[in-house]
Amino acid sequence: MYAVLIELKPQPRPVSSALGVCCGGQLDLSACNSWRVPGAIEQVAIEDLDCRRLSAVFPVFDFDFTKPVGDEEAGGIPDKRAKLLSIPVVEGGAVHAVALWFTIQMDSSGAEFTTGPDNPTNCWKQGVQFIKPDGGLQVAPGQEVELRVSHDDMTIDFKNARVIGAD
Repeated sequence: MYAVLIELKPQPRPVSSALGVCCGGQLDLSACNSWRVPGAIEQVAIEDLDCRRLSAVFPVFDFDFTKPVGDEEAGGIPDKRAKLLSIPVVEGGAVHAVALWFTIQMDSSGAEFTTGPDNPTNCWKQGVQFIKPDGGLQVAPGQEVELRVSHDDMTIDFKNARVIGAD
């Protein structure tokens, strides 16, 4: 999995929105909003957002799906992990969110498929998780954003973002 820190400019429509009535008033999905998780990753197409990248792309987690899930002794994917990332800032601005996507190695020949925003043939969306939506985390080149990332068998979560380094 890969990610990048982004600054979001004011958008013409909300990046995250509650479910409501659709299909010409024939379907009301608003009852499903009670299951929405505050701070969850939203699916968006990064190229449709008015945003700027404030970091280079950085790796988040690797998953080897040829190994058994949960059997770490056999070299498998752990059920849960957490780590602290230090991400160098390359552009100054206000970090509002982390954009996230995955790249899959399809076979032993090295053939890959990516859901990243730089893939021109991609119909997949990326994930965006807001880490400081109100005003953003002010950063400058030369600083780093320290960020805790964790996953379990259902979710990936970024939190506790803070700026470290020179002003």
